[in-house]
Amino acid sequence: MKNVLLLLLAVAALSSCTTTRSVPYNSYSLIMTDSTGQPSEISTALTHVDSNLSIGFEFLKTDISMVMKNNSNSTIKINWDECLFIKNDIPSRVMHSGVKFTDRNSSMPPSIVPKNTLHTDIIVPTDNVYWREGYYSQYGSSPGGWEKKDILPTSSTSVGDKVSLFMPISVGPTTKEYNFNFQVKDSKTEYKQVKEVNVWGTVLLCLLPSLLVLIAL
Repeated sequence: MKNVLLLLLAVAALSSCTTTRSVPYNSYSLIMTDSTGQPSEISTALTHVDSNLSIGFEFLKTDISMVMKNNSNSTIKINWDECLFIKNDIPSRVMHSGVKFTDRNSSMPPSIVPKNTLHTDIIVPTDNVYWREGYYSQYGSSPGGWEKKDILPTSSTSVGDKVSLFMPISVGPTTKEYNFNFQVKDSKTEYKQVKEVNVWGTVLLCLLPSLLVLIAL
């Protein structure tokens, strides 16, 4: 009987260290607007087309995906050091694919897009990048690591909110300041599974050796 109790107690302690729960979060759909805030002609596609370039965006959870085609007869340069992500009138410097998190505040060379070619990239506001501290103990640990905040966090995003990307782009010797403006059209609630440390389970695990001795007596 004691052996059974020992086994049950050990299993209960180990299985109680972490718990999983469903966490609600909002996902948003956006439209592209012009400089006056009115929907663009191709609003739902989040695209812009002119004689210099064709560009399309997709807002992901923590990143903005971008595909650009050079429509001009000259080489295009994306001047990343001058690009900004703007939300609630607050600008943030951006980083893109290939840049290390540790170098996010350093100068970035421009991306070169020859004529008639495509350029794909991922854009991340540098203000959204942070280092998550880890924790270490005898009974469990979680190493630290770089994390990214949501592009449109549930706590501070509402339908009707506006965000924009300011992107100075050089076409040959001329630089044009592009403002790509977006507006939150609607939202829906989704759920994700999150594992959390169970404090009481951890305490039980810490006390397990002493409890095992008491039961064995």
